[in-house]
Amino acid sequence: GIEQIEFAAEDASRSDLDYAIEWANACQLAGGTRFCFSDTCGVFTPEGVDHYFPAIVDTLGVRDGKLDLTAHFHNDFGLGAINTVRAVMHGATHPSLTANGIGERAGNTSLHQFVMVLKELYGVTLPGFKYARLQELRNAVERASGIPIQPHEPIIGEGVFSHESGLHTAAILVHPAIYQFIHEQDVGGTQRFVFGKHSGGSAIEEVLKKHERLLAAQGVVLSEDLVKQTLERIKELRESQIDTGFSRRAVEDYYSNYQKLGIDEAALIELVLEITKAPTPVSTEEPFSQEG
Repeated sequence: GIEQIEFAAEDASRSDLDYAIEWANACQLAGGTRFCFSDTCGVFTPEGVDHYFPAIVDTLGVRDGKLDLTAHFHNDFGLGAINTVRAVMHGATHPSLTANGIGERAGNTSLHQFVMVLKELYGVTLPGFKYARLQELRNAVERASGIPIQPHEPIIGEGVFSHESGLHTAAILVHPAIYQFIHEQDVGGTQRFVFGKHSGGSAIEEVLKKHERLLAAQGVVLSEDLVKQTLERIKELRESQIDTGFSRRAVEDYYSNYQKLGIDEAALIELVLEITKAPTPVSTEEPFSQEG
């Protein structure tokens, strides 16, 4: 049989609080068991959560187990995770989360940010949650959706455990906690050094020592001068990538591939003509007027 009947309040974060409670109470009396409070346009603030959720929790009996409460927030201003954390702290029973933060526009509250904020910043570890598989989940969702995570995405981004700056890499070699709060293995990530124009000699020396046996087999002798020459060559290579347009082309390829995940208006019209067997129009003008 039916165990839960959820009723969702679209755009609740911009509604009058008293009206939202009145509406939810009516739905509850009609048999609803879970109230989904939605921040549809992603405009909620932590202060807004602090204002709405305690009143909803206390008035509708959420704390007493009479009603479940879902916090469904969008991330248009980058506040999805902290807003959801605040809602749960006030008594929301169901945080609405998505893998990789996928969702309309700027996405929804991401699973990885929510669980790691709770764990690392508030000391709340979720029993049975496999934190070390977050990176694996990210990769699987990227392949299935065709949407890659940006390199600087918190927790699971490719750049989170990557270090290039000479000062940073030297410190990381002393102790990772100097510049890295989260241990990469805790989320299934990999620490790596990126060698570019900001690199220093410490990381290069460390990598050369790591592969010293392989280099020695090729007759290479490690020295300070070799480290210096390698560093200069790396910086030259990075500058050449900029000069030859490599970075620009990489960005253009990314957006070109992203656009192929869907179709534009012109392709939609061609699809309709194909479905209806109508002749393709010769004109290349816009099919619809931009007026009105």
